[in-house]
Amino acid sequence: MSDASPRSRQGRAYQQDEVAGLLRDALTALMADGTPFRDLSVARLASTAGLARSTFYVAYDDKAAMLQELSARSLSRLYGGARAWIRHGGDATREDIAAGMRQILDAFLQDEAVMRAVAEASVYEPAVRTAYVDGVNAFAGALERMIRRGVKAGRMRAVAPRPTAEVLAWMTERTISRVRPDASSAELDALAVALADVVWQTLFAGT
Repeated sequence: MSDASPRSRQGRAYQQDEVAGLLRDALTALMADGTPFRDLSVARLASTAGLARSTFYVAYDDKAAMLQELSARSLSRLYGGARAWIRHGGDATREDIAAGMRQILDAFLQDEAVMRAVAEASVYEPAVRTAYVDGVNAFAGALERMIRRGVKAGRMRAVAPRPTAEVLAWMTERTISRVRPDASSAELDALAVALADVVWQTLFAGT
């Protein structure tokens, strides 16, 4: 990806964040009717975003590179909701965990089109899959550090930190990836509580 500011067909300079945001909105609009990511051309993405193809190619080498960046931004928002209760460590309550899980669910639905595109493209684009796995593993890493501190302080069950963190991270990922776009607020609340209960029973039950 070039460091230069991409320019539109009108000659206007765009910042990278702006280009990413416009393409994210275009991707969301174009996939709303079920169109797969594979069928979206660069020309169609750029046109829907109000950008020239040349602007796209200054910012990204291809669609896969674009999706890598969009997924990294989405994953950052996605797992940001868990950071608060992870920071609480051994002092986290079920309510803290449930609130964090609900934030994750809300973030997923906001970026549902991007995450759907990532799930599709990860089958045939190794770089996209690697970026997505790295995002989930970063969440697992934060959980692992929290678990190590909690076990050492006697505030959590004596579980194996890394394997437990990986199971909890990928359980969360698989669960949220199956959420329906039209899920009701009550359904999302119930799912957040269920996820929190699994985390709680795994880390805190009996301590």
